Amino acid sequence: MQEKMQEAIPKIKPALRRLLPSALVVMLALVVSCAVQAPAISPEPTVPSYTDISPEESYDMISQQEVMILDVRTQDEYYSGHIPDALLIPLSELESRLDELDTADQILVYCRSGKRSEEAAQILVSNNFIHVYNMEGGIVQWQAQSFPVTLTYTDIFPEEAYDIISQQEVVVLDVRTQDEYYSGHIPDALLIPLSELESRLDELDTADQILVYCRSGKRSEEAAQILVSNNFIHVYNIEGGIVQWQAQGFPVYTEQTPGASSEPIVPSYTDITPEEAYEMIGQQEVVIVDLRTREKYNFGHIPDALLIPLSELESRLDELNTTDHIFVYHGCRPCSKKGAQILVDNGFLHVYDLEGGIARWENQGFPVTQEEKSSSCG
Repeated sequence: MQEKMQEAIPKIKPALRRLLPSALVVMLALVVSCAVQAPAISPEPTVPSYTDISPEESYDMISQQEVMILDVRTQDEYYSGHIPDALLIPLSELESRLDELDTADQILVYCRSGKRSEEAAQILVSNNFIHVYNMEGGIVQWQAQSFPVTLTYTDIFPEEAYDIISQQEVVVLDVRTQDEYYSGHIPDALLIPLSELESRLDELDTADQILVYCRSGKRSEEAAQILVSNNFIHVYNIEGGIVQWQAQGFPVYTEQTPGASSEPIVPSYTDITPEEAYEMIGQQEVVIVDLRTREKYNFGHIPDALLIPLSELESRLDELNTTDHIFVYHGCRPCSKKGAQILVDNGFLHVYDLEGGIARWENQGFPVTQEEKSSSCG
């Protein structure tokens, strides 16, 4: 048996050599076929993500390129200090205000310490914002690196100011002149004229709630900016000043003499500019009284003005309501002042005298109505 096997081996080897190439071809074909038939494995989808950067990197980015800086804290936090030019959109409002942002912009997000900004950054990238950066450590670390912070004051209406004064401890700051202050001021207001404010900042506490006002709101804006620039945190500016405060019927006190105690103000009129008068007419119900003659009234008057010549005013007071807001005007200043004084002497509470009269009103480009002349018959 063994001899037969030895005889057969030489015969088998040549056959195997002939079959080997064919076998290799078949095996290669099978491998290729399996490779073609095997399903392709798709790569893992890319999850949108934002980039964490340090305050130093943030500062460099802001300095070198155009960046949208997004503050996602609350309004109070924002006003207490924010990165210059930052846009405030509190985290709670972000998803409903995404249309205020451009998906292609570079957006740097921050909050107080970095937690809310992480959530905000994720909201942005989930809504197809491409270049989103989260500032690690928030404004706390930004300030720790001594990078710039802008403080902002808040504009409020007289109604809001009155509520603040009624509900909490607040410093009411009058930045008008001494004469203006003595003629009537908000109760318990501290007088520091605008011209003296920077030299008297030590009389105020940077942590106090400070409500600033002047006559019409212009000087108080400047005063409010001075305060926030000197690290006062809670600063409010009354829009429209004491003119609008009085127009809303809120209390005013007068000083009889320097150093004397305050007493409720004896009704007096307020001088207002044409600009203030025009704004008042647009915002509330006002009775406008023209104190000139019929002839001058017909030639041109403020729209809807009631004609009561000065010579007839005292005899026609019953045509007016003592609680109405009334502003008077005339062609001559002493005459309009006389008319205003007649009203306050008769218990009218809200009386305003138009500075410069109808001439200045017209010079400012405000509207004037002319009465049509009636044609005579026969």
